Amino acid sequence: MQTDKIRINNRGEGLSDVLIQSEKYSGYEGFDKKQTLHLRLMCEETVGMLKELAGEFSGLFWIEGNKDQTSLRLELQTEMDKEKRSRLLSVSSSRKNEYAKGVMGKIRDVIELALMEDDLSDNVTDYDILMMGMNNAALDPASANNPMAGYQIWSLMEYRDLIKEKKEAYEAEWDELEKSIIANLADDVRVGIRDEKVHIEIFKRF
Repeated sequence: MQTDKIRINNRGEGLSDVLIQSEKYSGYEGFDKKQTLHLRLMCEETVGMLKELAGEFSGLFWIEGNKDQTSLRLELQTEMDKEKRSRLLSVSSSRKNEYAKGVMGKIRDVIELALMEDDLSDNVTDYDILMMGMNNAALDPASANNPMAGYQIWSLMEYRDLIKEKKEAYEAEWDELEKSIIANLADDVRVGIRDEKVHIEIFKRF
């Protein structure tokens, strides 16, 4: 099933409809109470993150999949001109060591950078923790069914695996992962970046 695509923006339009789509999807797929709750929690985390994004953006949100595996998907595009983007990026760079708390804060930082910068790789290297989830090798463009084909990817799964390997050095980050709703519920969160477009997928196997 694929739900309706909801138009969203930085002014908060459409965000209340995200939870409505969550309920519709759960009902259509016959989710039990636990599955319904998990999907709603992931949607709530997504809404919370969108409310805190800096800058001007518009986009679409929808849910697709089946009872076995489900994806929350977002397509965002900046509505800022280069001057506004440059100004916001400058502010962001000046606080590069003052990370937002929590896993969703880090995901939000990746998305904000992608909306502010034409080439994310030029700037994300200043953020050592965020860089740990980056995969600079674009996905196979020939994968017609993959909405992120050709995108530069940041993956929560890759970030989580690297933090796990170096738990002693990144104790605080590992503690954040263990306490994070999204990190415990989702199998992966992928942020795909290309030009001024950002594609986000929150993926879960039920």
